[in-house]
Amino acid sequence: MHDDNWHSENPQPYLVEKGSNVTLTCTGKGTSAGYQYQPYDMNLFFNSAHLEIANCINGKRSPVKTCNLTLRWPDVRGNYTCQAVSDMGCTYKELELKVADGRKPTIIKAPVNQSAHIGSNVTFNCTVSGDPTRAVNWTKDGKLLPINQKVLTNLTTGESQLVIRGVRMDDTSTGKYRCVATNSMGTEKSRAGALLVVGKVLH
Repeated sequence: MHDDNWHSENPQPYLVEKGSNVTLTCTGKGTSAGYQYQPYDMNLFFNSAHLEIANCINGKRSPVKTCNLTLRWPDVRGNYTCQAVSDMGCTYKELELKVADGRKPTIIKAPVNQSAHIGSNVTFNCTVSGDPTRAVNWTKDGKLLPINQKVLTNLTTGESQLVIRGVRMDDTSTGKYRCVATNSMGTEKSRAGALLVVGKVLH
């Protein structure tokens, strides 16, 4: 007998970077007539071949059983099936795992803390890497800076500069600045570089 309330959740992720290992997570849970129970078996298949799963965890207070399987590069590309089995029957979900053509951005050089006199100019620097071509934006205190803010970015070298002219003592200048690199593979944020405005107006 198959219980329609039984289900297995798709392994994640769907897209893998070149040269990376990946961990697939296979989760099963179910209910029937108000009763909740765990599967007695969980299986992963790669192109219909059964894979050994060593790391499985039963939920302590929930009808959930979760199994993890780490795949080592380059043996990651293919079709995977997650299967949950119980006395009520079995169910499965399928996943095609693909290898991406690029690499997620990484931060090579993050902006650093600075102090500056009122009225002076300040430059924050950031260097990123990634493939394909990157887009680099800047945030202040977690909010994206407006497009009229002066930002100089060389996508060939991955170097980006944020230029702040005529800094002020108030919140318009003082704060924490980050660069944010984005491409088709994902997004990466740098650690924050803080700006402290001190002293008198420069003449």
